Amino acid sequence: MNNTWTNHSHVPARYAPIHDMVTKRLTETDPTGYTELLQDLRARYKPQGAESSVIECMADVLWLQRGCFPLENEILNRGMQASSDPKTALTKVWLHENRRGGLLSKLATYEDWLSREYDRYRRILELSAKNRKCKEARMADSLMQRKSCTSVIQ
Repeated sequence: MNNTWTNHSHVPARYAPIHDMVTKRLTETDPTGYTELLQDLRARYKPQGAESSVIECMADVLWLQRGCFPLENEILNRGMQASSDPKTALTKVWLHENRRGGLLSKLATYEDWLSREYDRYRRILELSAKNRKCKEARMADSLMQRKSCTSVIQ
């Protein structure tokens, strides 16, 4: 695994190793889950036009967030198995991995980034829906201000 780049252009290079691990974990555990998630988001938001792209980005982010928890468990389990003292294994692994630069630390930073990305996409959809409602209201108002036709000749 290359630690400096990723095939996904929207993922910053600093998250590439974690992103690759999460993606691998998800494809092994739930290969059809993404499709179901995407369908649920489309049903919930009912995107129009370019909003479909935003929905797909939201699905990508939510899907990756789902993979973070199993990866965290895997990191902790591997560390505990390598430990010589089972009583303090979890604490030692947690402290070691949460230090700046440890996998859990990187995973937490990656999860924060995913959360911010999801919020950004959600705000875009909310603004788009608000703009659509305003546009519809202006059109309705414009139609109400027109004088009705009283003769066939007009």
